[in-house]
Amino acid sequence: SIYALWLLYAAGLDLLLLSGVLYLVGLVIFSISYFEHKKSLKQNQLN
Repeated sequence: SIYALWLLYAAGLDLLLLSGVLYLVGLVIFSISYFEHKKSLKQNQLN
């Protein structure tokens, strides 16, 4: 939301970079689990 972006901007560049790194780590973990779950669903449909 705009409010969250404003809070990150007001906190400064240090926290903005830190939050970007944390979001990136979360995105990688989410992507891995999503594709593993999707792959397991395909295997269950084939059986």
